[in-house]
Amino acid sequence: MILAGEWRASKPSRGIAGFHISELYSPWATWAEIAILFLQAKRLPETLQTWRNSSLGETWEDQGETVAPEGLLARRESYSAAHLPAGVKLITLGTDVQDDRLESTLWGWGADEEAWRIEHLVMNGDPGQLGRAQCGPTMDALLKRKFATTPARRSALRPVAWTRAGISPNMVYRYCAARKARAVWAIKGAGGQGRLVWRSARAGARKSGSMSG
Repeated sequence: MILAGEWRASKPSRGIAGFHISELYSPWATWAEIAILFLQAKRLPETLQTWRNSSLGETWEDQGETVAPEGLLARRESYSAAHLPAGVKLITLGTDVQDDRLESTLWGWGADEEAWRIEHLVMNGDPGQLGRAQCGPTMDALLKRKFATTPARRSALRPVAWTRAGISPNMVYRYCAARKARAVWAIKGAGGQGRLVWRSARAGARKSGSMSG
């Protein structure tokens, strides 16, 4: 049956043909052998996935609990930086220092670690000249911003974290040390599971002009 068959293009060819074919057409495997492999593979989802991918040439979709897109869409909240949801109890700011700019993201936090992304800001300028470049004054103004929630309640920005840039770490330390009363901290990202998000202030005291880890 296979030897008597022929391939027929379903669409006009431009010189490059694409094929989607399963092992059922293979001259090197019988249907009986494929059926035996299927019966062995179907015992576990992991092995069945491999068989389906490699033998049938089909994609695999994990089965489990799913969320209907309509229900998820209905849970959307409409809010802005000017009028935050009532659940926001604390606002934090994280800033990433790049060669030519600062990128900051404001987050609102509520009970049970519920979070709202409030705003993402890009401040262009030389971070090595903070305090004199345009991004320094812009950042200072951002630190003083007040936010209102619905129903009306005022909330201040606190605390703030800055990633310590490899290009100008001392600048970041000096900037943060001068604003420690506003809970502005210098931090450095570290990969790996099980690492503390925030260490004790005594754990990493640095030389004068630097912040604690």
